[in-house]
Amino acid sequence: MTGSVLIDRPLGVYRLHGANTFSRMAHLNGILNYDPADNYDEKARRLAIDLIVSNIAQFARRVPSRFQLLLALRTLDVPCPRGSKARGSGTYAGAQIIKNFREVSQAVGLGLFILSSFFFGIAPWRLLMALYRLATGQRTKLTDA
Repeated sequence: MTGSVLIDRPLGVYRLHGANTFSRMAHLNGILNYDPADNYDEKARRLAIDLIVSNIAQFARRVPSRFQLLLALRTLDVPCPRGSKARGSGTYAGAQIIKNFREVSQAVGLGLFILSSFFFGIAPWRLLMALYRLATGQRTKLTDA
């Protein structure tokens, strides 16, 4: 009907904006293809954060500035729901960063990470606890965000 377009860039996070009203329209004689109560935008953001944090060393090598990587995580970030196990962090990315503190601090640098930790709502006591665990060789015990 409209032809084809070749896009030479990956669109892995294409539908992350909240104004994508076309995908929210009813199809097939009024049948919805999604659950209106579900927040797919937030789910997609959390999956992207998980991917970046779990492969932080690989991403850190490919970006011009490691600070840009932290800014990208902050741009994708979503608030943690009340009652979550992510104590000491107000955001999902902050909780994932604390959970993977050793890998993140090695990839972006400990100094830069400490300076930018306020972006992710990480409480000072949580940061000190993670630094202590890093110094003593213990794993950070945060099972879920």
